[in-house]
Amino acid sequence: MYYSENTILYLDGKWIKAKDASVTLFNQSLHYGNAVVGIELGNASEFSSLKERMIEYDFYGEYLNDKPDLFQFLV
Repeated sequence: MYYSENTILYLDGKWIKAKDASVTLFNQSLHYGNAVVGIELGNASEFSSLKERMIEYDFYGEYLNDKPDLFQFLV
């Protein structure tokens, strides 16, 4: 279990007991969260090695520059 009887969390602008939280489609994001990470490199040639390391350390999901339709969810 990710939380105990005493765990509280901040949800929809309020602090509530975790056991009272109701999250529907995105339950896992309650524990792990979602993020969009923007990275600026000094040299574009560094990207492939950075991407390899991100994948190796399980810190890589989607490369948004190749999927402009996903940008609409960020706006």
